[in-house]
Amino acid sequence: MTIPLVLVVGGSGMLSPLCLRLCDGARTVAVLARNGKRLGALAGQSRHGHIVPVIADYRDALLFAHTLDGLAQSHGRPTRTICWIHDEAAPEALLQIADRVEGILWHVLGSAACDPAQPQVLSGWLARFQNRNPQLDYRQIVLGFVLEAGKSRWLTDTEISDGVYDATENTDALNIVGVVDPWSRRPH
Repeated sequence: MTIPLVLVVGGSGMLSPLCLRLCDGARTVAVLARNGKRLGALAGQSRHGHIVPVIADYRDALLFAHTLDGLAQSHGRPTRTICWIHDEAAPEALLQIADRVEGILWHVLGSAACDPAQPQVLSGWLARFQNRNPQLDYRQIVLGFVLEAGKSRWLTDTEISDGVYDATENTDALNIVGVVDPWSRRPH
């Protein structure tokens, strides 16, 4: 029996605790990142599971697509994908991923995706993914902020990783890690 592949795109930074936690479940986790040094350090920390480090720059569309295709050939198509890509840097990269994975894709977005002045952001991404791969179970995770003691702050890497992990354990189409309301309290 083949162990299903989990793909975490952008997993060598703030999502590295998530990658290690996924490995604790004896999953094979392919971590795709641009920073080879951090990716190697993360792979060295894997205790129970198996991290497959994949270096790729999503800003190079041709090389990125080739890397994703190579991963699928060597390990099978990912059935669970968690994707954190700054879409303004490479908007096509997210859609290239949608073409090459199956099952569930969790799209991690920054708090700006919930800006009340731009209500079309979340629905726009949903439409793009549904048009690109209607078979894909596309879900969104928005990284908000924390309100405590009358002040606001950004989420820590641990809070982000824990929140993303919790989101992958439910069936909600939209998960907010932290809060995004009231928007006026968002840290600057």
